[in-house]
Amino acid sequence: MIKKDEKLLESLSAGRMFRGRASLHAAAIESKRKYDAEITSWDVSKNPRRIPFIKAGTDALLFLERIAKEMLGVAVMEAHRNGDMSALHDALFTVSRMELPLIRYYSDGAEYVRVWDMLNALAACDIGAFRRAFAPDCPLLTKGYRLCFIGYNLILGLIYHDGNRLAAGIRQAETGLTRKNPLFDAAALSYLLALARQDGAEANRFFSEMMKSYRRFVGEFDDPFWKVFALRPHGFYNLAYYALPPEQFARIKPPKDTAFWPELAEYQKQAGYIRGKPFIPFDGPLAALGEMIFQG
Repeated sequence: MIKKDEKLLESLSAGRMFRGRASLHAAAIESKRKYDAEITSWDVSKNPRRIPFIKAGTDALLFLERIAKEMLGVAVMEAHRNGDMSALHDALFTVSRMELPLIRYYSDGAEYVRVWDMLNALAACDIGAFRRAFAPDCPLLTKGYRLCFIGYNLILGLIYHDGNRLAAGIRQAETGLTRKNPLFDAAALSYLLALARQDGAEANRFFSEMMKSYRRFVGEFDDPFWKVFALRPHGFYNLAYYALPPEQFARIKPPKDTAFWPELAEYQKQAGYIRGKPFIPFDGPLAALGEMIFQG
């Protein structure tokens, strides 16, 4: 990590409400308590979109959204201070499991925005949850934000080795790259195109380009910890593990001195790209919710 990122990380940590797992756990229990109190007197007509999530038992996750965002910051600080990448890996897994049940609530019909949830699950090496959330027969997308809808198609094609979807995504990417794109978007589309063509050397080149332009890209999002930890690029990188033959994947070298953490990539590699464990206990009032989101 470069020096200016270390200073930014310490500055961000000083302003965080939660300072560790214990306080994060306590805050999650308090949020669940507030949810339980609210749901007993809730007027369904106020927000009918929540009804399917109430029936599914995952509606309480809406109340824990802030906890999930805080969790990444706590884990980044733990990993930075003690060098233990298992904490960060576990947090990525937990946050992904907390967010995936709500993807249809937040996408609100704009299916293409779910590409970010795809990348979050891949960053966590949680391929099982990815497959449950994104079935192989998901419709081919043809409109939306360019990187998102083309990326959605290519990622699904790569995970499921779907030749027809890949061919369509390749055509979309080739056309999209003839138009004006932000630097990060152009590099990301080119990276996905290289994966679709099974070209590890080209994927390596464009992954480096992605990270060079990452600072501008992350400015569009609201979590400042993403400035020092490149969540979505870790998803892009892990996608290559699932998409390429081992000899081609080995050609992608994580760049140094960027917001991509090679230490995490190496930890996940040595662990065999297995999913993590819950970052905080899901016990007491959280037990039923934990059993639901961590099963499978």
